[in-house]
Amino acid sequence: MVKRKRTTKLTAAKVQTEFNRAIVRRDAACMVKDGGPCSIVDKDHPLQCSHFFPVGGNSGLRFYPYNAFAQCAGHHMSHHNRDPLFYSKWMQIHCPDELAWMESVRGIPVRYSQYVLSCIYESCKEDDLETVREIVRELFA
Repeated sequence: MVKRKRTTKLTAAKVQTEFNRAIVRRDAACMVKDGGPCSIVDKDHPLQCSHFFPVGGNSGLRFYPYNAFAQCAGHHMSHHNRDPLFYSKWMQIHCPDELAWMESVRGIPVRYSQYVLSCIYESCKEDDLETVREIVRELFA
């Protein structure tokens, strides 16, 4: 009897973890600041990946590189709780064309095939976020 090699399903959560790491490596600093000082960033308090449009309800944008930026914990919390409009203004200044595209597809659900998840995962491991951008855009074409 021949044993078949068991393949494990690649989950969106595992891909999200690698995507978040790629975003933090890309930015290497707190990108979206509201004027206040950054909170401590060190081994115990690493940078976080912050999504402009939340993953919930925007599945198509969860892996879109311009929908995510590195932030310290303090500014990430501020984005979600204290001053969400600051992030909007920041996006309008720094990536207006990307923001316009994201707003045009916002809320459109996307189901990721194992092949697409694998392509995104491998691209993130190689820090090839431009390929990830192209893959996500093709999902809406």
